[in-house]
Amino acid sequence: MSHPKRSYYKYRPLYSNRSGGVPHGFTQSLIESRRLFYATPTSFNDPFDCNLRLHANNSTDDDWIGYIDALIVQDPGRRDQLTVVKDRRLWTTHPELCDFGIDARRTIYEESSVLCLARRPDSIPMFAYYADDHHGIAVELEFSDIEIPCGIPCGDLSDPENLYERKITFDDIEYLSDLPELNYHRLYDNRQLVKSLMFTKFDGWRHEEEFRVFRKGISASSVEFPAEMLKRVIFGARTGSAEVDLVKHWLGSHGHPVILAKAEVSVGTFGLNVSDFETYRP
Repeated sequence: MSHPKRSYYKYRPLYSNRSGGVPHGFTQSLIESRRLFYATPTSFNDPFDCNLRLHANNSTDDDWIGYIDALIVQDPGRRDQLTVVKDRRLWTTHPELCDFGIDARRTIYEESSVLCLARRPDSIPMFAYYADDHHGIAVELEFSDIEIPCGIPCGDLSDPENLYERKITFDDIEYLSDLPELNYHRLYDNRQLVKSLMFTKFDGWRHEEEFRVFRKGISASSVEFPAEMLKRVIFGARTGSAEVDLVKHWLGSHGHPVILAKAEVSVGTFGLNVSDFETYRP
């Protein structure tokens, strides 16, 4: 199976206080120490992103029975207890049973972590939102599906289900105008569960063209990546020589050539033209 390398982009400010010339610690760590930060989903600014609610509002008896049968297979020790629930249709008289998704929600949202990257290097909104109004940078990272910088070695390549010990899920974000399927009975033990909760955003964010890496059950932390993974640093349209010098300083101990590029405002169109201007060799 072929695993081609692809480019992904992290838009970052260079300063935490530009007027005071104070470098941004996370950005400095990204370039100087080659570390990517996986954030807790509860820290995201969009109140819907990674905050959708599982429910059983429209579950049928067949949905409940199928869910309970799956639980019996997963946990045979609870067979007798679960069989009573099923035989007596206790969900019709005990609404608290609908809180089954609380533990799943805690595992997915609170005890896990996420890396967000972009697919394109010349996004006007992304430079504005995440790179200090075009005074910052876009860092280009290049890796394949079996080289994802997640802190966990890739698993058995002959078994796609075992990649990264099944703790890592990665995919492009799906942008929707309406909420995705959130009925827990229909999502239980299904790939769509993580897709609905972690890889779905409101259509208004479509311009981000986001690629996301989700680490199930792994708390927020930074992860070191190989030097050769950092391919290019693209300076925003409002950066100057001082910003280039700062990044070169951070690259001083990098030990691998890095292409430096500049995003320039297009003439006659709403767009940015990205042009390489130097290959920096520490």
